[in-house]
Amino acid sequence: MDAIVTAQDVGAYKPSRHNFEALLDRVRRDFGALPSDMLHVAQSLYHDHAPAIAMGLTTVWIDRRAAAGGQGATKPLSAGFDPARIAARFESMAAFAAAVAAERGG
Repeated sequence: MDAIVTAQDVGAYKPSRHNFEALLDRVRRDFGALPSDMLHVAQSLYHDHAPAIAMGLTTVWIDRRAAAGGQGATKPLSAGFDPARIAARFESMAAFAAAVAAERGG
């Protein structure tokens, strides 16, 4: 890993925008990367995808609860959230890793 930004470092917890702002500031400062250069991979639509998309990040949903038929304990999303803005959906990290490997030719 090139950088680690924790909730403890930031003093806030997702879905607070402060977490994402701290990450984006750190990555921009240390690596010159913009939100359009990053991919946020996560499970929670409420805690991860809604705020990440609002901050300009592309997201991949690891929908571990798909087999259980829903979001599980995840809080309801606001009416303004458009799940069509999620770039891709996988049912496991293994499926996501396999897709990345296939895309890279191996």
